[in-house]
Amino acid sequence: MGLDVKWTNFELIPFGAGRRHCPGIGLASQTLHMVLATLLQKFDLSIPNNAHIDMSATARLTNAKATSLEVLVSSRLNTTI
Repeated sequence: MGLDVKWTNFELIPFGAGRRHCPGIGLASQTLHMVLATLLQKFDLSIPNNAHIDMSATARLTNAKATSLEVLVSSRLNTTI
């Protein structure tokens, strides 16, 4: 199941819609996969003290997490030469 993000189906509009849509949608669509793969390959992501992640949302105009997410990022590369 694919989502249409090119402002023809208004279920998901990450880049705006109509005359005011984002002109960088083409570049973002092409580079997103490479940026995410590089992030996951070069860094270890963890949660402090293996705490439980609270995924509850707030009821506002836009959905947001009720509590902020804390993530520890450490490099996988050897920094000593």
